[in-house]
Amino acid sequence: MKKILQSSFIMFMAVATSLVMKPNLANASERIYDSVNIEKIDQLNNPGDYREIVIGKNYTGSLEKLFHVFINSTEKITIDKDNPKYASVDGVVFSKDMKQILYYPRNKNVGGSYTIPETVEKIGKMAFKETAIKEVKMGNKINTISQKAFDGSSILEVKIPDKVKTLGAAAFSSSKITNIDLNNVKKIKSDCFNYCNGLKTIDLKNVESIGKSAFYSCENLKTVTGKKLKKISRFAFWGETDLEKVYLTNGIKIGAETFDCMPTFDYGISFKKIKPYMFTGYMWNEVANAKGYQLKIKIFDSKNKKKSKTLIVNTKKSYMRAYGKTQKKMNKIVKKWKIKNADANFSFRAYTKKNKKKIYTKWSNVAKYGFESPMYK
Repeated sequence: MKKILQSSFIMFMAVATSLVMKPNLANASERIYDSVNIEKIDQLNNPGDYREIVIGKNYTGSLEKLFHVFINSTEKITIDKDNPKYASVDGVVFSKDMKQILYYPRNKNVGGSYTIPETVEKIGKMAFKETAIKEVKMGNKINTISQKAFDGSSILEVKIPDKVKTLGAAAFSSSKITNIDLNNVKKIKSDCFNYCNGLKTIDLKNVESIGKSAFYSCENLKTVTGKKLKKISRFAFWGETDLEKVYLTNGIKIGAETFDCMPTFDYGISFKKIKPYMFTGYMWNEVANAKGYQLKIKIFDSKNKKKSKTLIVNTKKSYMRAYGKTQKKMNKIVKKWKIKNADANFSFRAYTKKNKKKIYTKWSNVAKYGFESPMYK
């Protein structure tokens, strides 16, 4: 009798195990379980080992637990139909009124496509963060794409809906996106596309403002077109970026250290009307169709107004060589003044030639630079 009971117990456990423990599709974990209640996630050693997360009718707390770094095997979220705050359709989490999409499971529909319901007006914070789908189709009612909405996702192409005017901070950061139609977007917030190495070219269309580090370290980005741009913030195209050509409007406000490469700027206007941009005291933008550049350097002692000298340097390059002839001239002047530190204001203008006569752009903005006299080094 005892042996019969033991055999029955072993058979029961084998059946139970086959029902609960299933192979993982996109995760290195060895055991994947069927479901767990959201309120018990904090009590688990491996909260990522569940295909389904259940939200009961009385749970109205935060969904923050769903964004836990280890919850990467989840395929669906099931919510009690009587829950007053949240709803789920096909395993995806929405606000009760279906106007906001709040969470798309990371391991749902791997490599596939998803169409957001027509009722949705807002894509919530981190809603598609690190998801494995490649395409998301957005309805015309959507007017908001929140912070980190597609951060780290596998999404490849996106058309932004007509009503969206602003892209949230880090909205597509570190994603695999290769092509985006910005449509009517006017403002791109900080870090929005940083580390998006799939981007090779981008047309900013109606964008007027780019936030700090928005395209930071987009390694393969070669061309940017922004005919309506008015402002580019600091570090916007900094980092491991190898930009070759930028199409901009004239007189745009560009923050410090916006570019750490030297792309060619095409302003699309008469050469004489161009006001080029000085990156730093040693770098400036290349101007399309320019034959060379004239650099103006005003060296002065901020403590003694009588000590001031201006250098005019002609060059074919869009940078000043460190320790080159110009640098040596600057050092010689400061050394003669017998002061430890001096300041310099840099500006430049480009020139082209027509009938052997030089035609100049306007003078650029002024970049300030302080340096130490070589006699004190």
